[in-house]
Amino acid sequence: MRCRFLVFLAALLALPPLGMDPALAQDQAQGDAANYRIGQQHDDWAGVSRPATLPGALPTDGGVLQPYEIYFSEDYAAIPEIPDTEFMVVRVMAGDFVLATGKQGTFVVHPEGGQPIQYMDEIPYEPYFVVRDAYVQDTAGQVCISVCGIPLDSAVQLKPGDVAVLQADSICLWCVLNERAEVADTGLLIASVLLEQGMMPDEFSWVESWEATQGEGVVSSEDQATPVAMAWAFNPQARCRGK
Repeated sequence: MRCRFLVFLAALLALPPLGMDPALAQDQAQGDAANYRIGQQHDDWAGVSRPATLPGALPTDGGVLQPYEIYFSEDYAAIPEIPDTEFMVVRVMAGDFVLATGKQGTFVVHPEGGQPIQYMDEIPYEPYFVVRDAYVQDTAGQVCISVCGIPLDSAVQLKPGDVAVLQADSICLWCVLNERAEVADTGLLIASVLLEQGMMPDEFSWVESWEATQGEGVVSSEDQATPVAMAWAFNPQARCRGK
């Protein structure tokens, strides 16, 4: 697992989109918000863009490592738990996120700058996840600061620059939280996904999940921001819900 992580992490960092400074990514994402197709129903993917295919795909042995950009338009917008996912490497470009692991999969996080990874507890009301005074540990029982395994059935906080590796069929929830006052209420992820030979970009499991719940007729974030916020106000369960 560690060897495969290092190989794909090196490939990921070589992709042109990841040359972007995470500190600048938030401003760029906000400026380009109208270009994203944002889920507007108060259901799975509400407030989250349809994964957009990026240039810079890298051929691999039997497949291709295809990057996608995913924009989060509001606090507590979330990517739901999806079974049968592909192997992927996800980098947080902007915003503070919760990665909540399910009962299946393998998760490794490499934190930016060697910072410790903090656990979070899920609660049934806003902000839905709160920081716990506990940190992910390595195999020696010390606070982990590099290539850290994340236990199943747990939640951790990820910040800009952090990179997460998810084995195929790993089930998890991604939620933008942004509890820090200095962080804007949006987020941006770049997911580099290992597609099997012959797969088209739109066959990525996240794209298929988005289409299944949101479908056609989704307008830009600027046009639909208010209706989404109102819908969520009457259906808070659709925001950042966990297991």
